[in-house]
Amino acid sequence: MSANRLCCWKSGEEGVVTEIFGAAPQFDRLRELGIAPGAWVKMIQHGCPMLVQVGNSRICLRRDDAKQIGAEVAVPAP
Repeated sequence: MSANRLCCWKSGEEGVVTEIFGAAPQFDRLRELGIAPGAWVKMIQHGCPMLVQVGNSRICLRRDDAKQIGAEVAVPAP
């Protein structure tokens, strides 16, 4: 698995979503939740499910869903 997927982030890391892989219905649902290319996200808790923050919202994601989200870390975990 590529290190630039959301599923590979550690708790505390922040960065930007670069792309969404997978079927259109899944992409649409993630976009409705605010997870779309260009969105700033923070990994609150790594695990299954993962807890991520997008804007003022916190969202739980299954690991399989997080594997479909391409993202680049801008702020490493402390």
